[in-house]
Amino acid sequence: MSVVVVLSWFATVTTIGLFLTGIPVTRRIRKAKSSADVAFIPYLAAIANTCLWLKYGAITHDYTILLVNGVGLLLNTYYFAICFIYTKQSKLFLTPSIVTCVCVFAPLVYVWFSLSRGLIGFVEAVHIIGFCGCVGTIVMFGSPLATMMKVMKTKSTESMVFSLCLMNFVVSVTWTLYGYVIGDMFVQTPNSVGALLALLQLLLFVKYPSSGGPGHVYDLAARII
Repeated sequence: MSVVVVLSWFATVTTIGLFLTGIPVTRRIRKAKSSADVAFIPYLAAIANTCLWLKYGAITHDYTILLVNGVGLLLNTYYFAICFIYTKQSKLFLTPSIVTCVCVFAPLVYVWFSLSRGLIGFVEAVHIIGFCGCVGTIVMFGSPLATMMKVMKTKSTESMVFSLCLMNFVVSVTWTLYGYVIGDMFVQTPNSVGALLALLQLLLFVKYPSSGGPGHVYDLAARII
């Protein structure tokens, strides 16, 4: 079995596992019949990101990227739908949803139109979609920066979940290695940034240990089960 195959399967399993962390949240929403305390923006961002990478996987014929982001798109669409169904402020969903649609469809339509008219070649199309996916992934990885600043200010990691940070690190490192092995900088670059940010989050747990102790390592698995 080649290194590419091993990394491909490991990236698939770990990333889908990360996507599944939204299941306990939706269970809580359905039980409370309210999504008032749940932020829906991350799910919208994930929908946009997975759409772009789904297209990237399709045009590059990378079935690992296709599978992972196909599953991710379905799950995050479900999470978003649950948030919308159980909210009492549906108007708050309108503007972010429109912005997300524009961010996703603008580059996709541009590439389709330009390719069909012969304005750009296949390589340029791959670069455009890859660049957009790269930017989207880096933005998503950068979202915990506000929480990290809060941790450094309060000197407490109570607002962070160790297991989730650890899983983010594992997933990012795996995709970085996968990108390196297949020679794809669009996969390698954003995930190397994500791995670095996830490592910094883990180091915060070393500097500011949580009162929860080692038990936080098993928090994610317990929630999924």
